Order: sequence, then C-alpha cells, then structure tokens
Amino acid sequence: MRYLFIAALFPAITLWAVEENELWLYSVNESQVTIIQYKGFSETVEIPTEIGGIPVITCGNGYEPVFPSRVINPATGKKEENPITSITIPVQVKEISNGAFANCQTLTTVTLPDGLKTIGNSAFSGCSALGRIQIPGSVEVIGYRAFFGCASLTAIIIPDSVRNLGKEAFANSSLISATISTSLNVIPDETFLNCGSLEEVTIPVGVKKICNKAFANCKKLKNITIPDNEVEISESAFLDCDLPLVLQEKLNKNNLKSAEKPQK
Repeated sequence: MRYLFIAALFPAITLWAVEENELWLYSVNESQVTIIQYKGFSETVEIPTEIGGIPVITCGNGYEPVFPSRVINPATGKKEENPITSITIPVQVKEISNGAFANCQTLTTVTLPDGLKTIGNSAFSGCSALGRIQIPGSVEVIGYRAFFGCASLTAIIIPDSVRNLGKEAFANSSLISATISTSLNVIPDETFLNCGSLEEVTIPVGVKKICNKAFANCKKLKNITIPDNEVEISESAFLDCDLPLVLQEKLNKNNLKSAEKPQK
C-alpha cells in the first residue's frame, strides 16, 4: 500500500511516498529507504538491510518512534506494551533520526553499525532498561538528550570521531564511567547532569570549555583529571558535587587563569 507523505520544512515542502509491507512502514526517497515504523510484535528485531532492492539508510522519520509504546498483539488482537528487547541495525544505516527509539522501556540491547554517522536528538531517550551500548568509531554527531534517562546505562565511551555533542546527552542516566571524545572542544550544558553514580572522568586535552551544570549533582564524582591547558569552567559545571578540596582548588585555579586571559 502506498501513501503520500508531506513534510512542511520551511521554506520548502518535501513530498515522498510512504509504503508498507507486512512488518514495516517506510518511505522511499532518492533511491534510499527510511524506516518509519515497525508493525510487528516481537522481542527481537533486525532492521532490514534493504526493501525492494533499495538500501535502508535512515532509521526514523524524526516525527514518531520506530517502535510505538503500545502495539497490537496478533495472538490476542489487543493493544499491549511493546515487548521489544533487542534491535540490530544494518551496516548501510547512516543516521538514527530524532526520537527513533525513544521510550522503548523494555529495550536492553542495541547493535549499532560501523559507518553510522548521526545519533539524533532523543534517539534513545527514556530507554530505561538499556544497560550497554557501543557507539561506533564512525559517529560524528550525538544529539540533544540522545541517551537522556537511560537509567540502566552504566558505562559509555564517546569515540574520538564525535565532534558534535548535544546538551543533556547522557543526563539522568546511571553512568559509573564515561570516556569523552578527544575531538570535542566543548562539554555542553548538563551533559552528565544527575548522573549520581558517576565516579571518574578524564577531560581530554582538546576541551576548551565545560558548560553550565555539565556534571551537576554527580554526587559520587571524586576523581576528575583536567588537562594543564586552560579550560574555561562554568561556575555551575560541578554544582552539588562533593569534590575533594584538592580538586576544588584546581578548578578554581583553572577558572582564574581563564578569567585573566586577555579577551580578543
């Protein structure tokens, strides 16, 4: 079955066909497929590499989740909580769109492909059972709130390929350890806000600024390695963190150096 989907993207209006098969609602545009929604009822799902001979390049259309929170169970004919626990994304996929897998509360495992470039805003936000995810070394962008509220996520490695990190990307998660990309110049506002289990962080040499509440309310954060180069640190960057005195002094010293630097 084919529909016509209209996306009003000011100042242009984009039209493309939306089609469906037994399991998927999808769109075809310029010889590539965008997965829009899964129609089945399953715990384990592999997103197809192609549909009708056309490669799947994007997961999600940026407007609605690929896996709705409630779906029809064919055994009962009634809507039930989505049972999804595992998703495998194929190698051709370059982008996970905004909100693509948001609020999949039973999702525990995701396999991301090498070659993935973008993880969109709120892509995995609210995936409270997601305990582990490996971000490929090809990813360049992690969007706003991409992993917000992932309450079971205990460790993350942000690969050095990531040059653009959105605000609140890992806020309200259960991270114990985090490795930060050496390609980042800025750690944005509230990146690790309310990560109450976070214990240790190393700030890479390339970072020039740690923004508002980046690590606020990280109550267990005791070990912070900050490079010797000048780093501008917001006064609220480590708000409500019970830091050892020696670290507080280093942060104050670093801020003083930054304040004394002549403005261009």
